[in-house]
Amino acid sequence: LPKPRAPRFDIIGDCLLNASGIAAVVIAVHISMAKLLAKRMKYVVDSGQELYALGFATLLGSFFSIYPVATALGRTMVSVESGSKTQVFFSNNVCKAKKLV
Repeated sequence: LPKPRAPRFDIIGDCLLNASGIAAVVIAVHISMAKLLAKRMKYVVDSGQELYALGFATLLGSFFSIYPVATALGRTMVSVESGSKTQVFFSNNVCKAKKLV
């Protein structure tokens, strides 16, 4: 794993417009996917909690120079259709598939 380092604050002005657009799309897709799956799986989603989780994950990731945190639409739907209830279920199946190949 890379060592954590402080993000570069000198480029905020240059990135602000693009980052705002990316953030708006990521939030909209994430919240809509969460609500869609909540309706399908019969549970309640707190949009504020989802927004907090996205913000925290992105803030933490900024210290490791990762890509922006976003919802994986395809992987999420495949996971749901295969009957998973947690991410561990899907990860376990991916590991099993890799062993077969």
